Amino acid sequence: GKSHASMLLLRQLFAVAGGGPETDAFKHLAAAFTVLRSLGSAKTATNSESSRIGQFIEVQVTDGALYRTKIHCYFLDQTRVIRPLPSEKNYHIFYQMLAGLSTDERAKLNLEGYSPSNLRYLQHGDTRQDVTEDATRFQAWKTCLGVLGIPFLDVVRVLAAVLLLGNVQFIDGKGIEVDVKGDTELNAVAGLLGVSGAALFRGLTTRTHNARGQLVKSVCDANMSNMTRDCLAKALYCRTVATIVRRANSLKRLGSTLGTLSSDSNESVHNQVEVTSQHASTIGGTNAGSKSMAALNNAVRHATDGFIGILDMFGFEEPKPSQLEHLCINLCAETMQHFYNTHIFKSSIESCRDEGINCEVEVDYVDNVPCIDLISSLRTGL
Repeated sequence: GKSHASMLLLRQLFAVAGGGPETDAFKHLAAAFTVLRSLGSAKTATNSESSRIGQFIEVQVTDGALYRTKIHCYFLDQTRVIRPLPSEKNYHIFYQMLAGLSTDERAKLNLEGYSPSNLRYLQHGDTRQDVTEDATRFQAWKTCLGVLGIPFLDVVRVLAAVLLLGNVQFIDGKGIEVDVKGDTELNAVAGLLGVSGAALFRGLTTRTHNARGQLVKSVCDANMSNMTRDCLAKALYCRTVATIVRRANSLKRLGSTLGTLSSDSNESVHNQVEVTSQHASTIGGTNAGSKSMAALNNAVRHATDGFIGILDMFGFEEPKPSQLEHLCINLCAETMQHFYNTHIFKSSIESCRDEGINCEVEVDYVDNVPCIDLISSLRTGL
């Protein structure tokens, strides 16, 4: 599929640049892909390894050398976290975690006795599971987190909180306040998130309004409280993925053979190289070593020469029922299709004609501009 092809292309780029998959930079990138694959892939009706998150991999190039890679993630399918379709599954990481956690880890995360069949966010989808394969993949995922320098327990603590949140149910009480079914899970989630059970209950069952500069609190009914619970679960999962991506992009490392660097900003790269250069000269480095560091430093300063972009994004969505996020995903897919149509079918032919090349090729294709304008036109769009 597209994700596998993206990894093969990256492997080839590193091989052409020198060093190949044995470099630290590529191992770091492969670890990031492994972590994101479990967090962003799920079983659908047509694909058991379907990517539910869009990725744009930016490979920055200077003087023919790859010096930095950066991952940008878009359009994580948030609805799947709380409501997978009946014939589909939630994200792989939940099943892998339940299969791969040790007894002690389950106890720390309050997941003893839980399985896909009795966790609400998992039981509405396909609950069949290959425990052996999921456990093996979970151990690989855990190892890759270590490569990225991300604390394992910090991540699984949030993931466990998301799973347990689904088993917290609010029902209408006798008074104006709601009652909770799953008080044990509520307290477990509060402990995992580092807050008190009472504070979490208040946060899920009350709303704060700003009325003309004055804050007014009101009590939510059971339906609104359950919606707030689902929103919290989606926000926790999405922010966890975003934090992992940011951490993977910010890890600073000098490449061993490529002059490849990985960092969050050019400024931090400059600082690291300058410190390394000063340290080398302080300990009595040779002139050749100083010149090589100066050359590398100069390359980093001018590393905006260009980049190779690889887009890995899932296509059109037609779930039932559809959500606003699916409309946005389809609009993005239509826009990318328009970009492809314009640059492959239209711009190339016009460039040939501008250069005096006889090009009588006419490619018939469906122009989807009216579809895009229907949604995003400034004056007439929805």
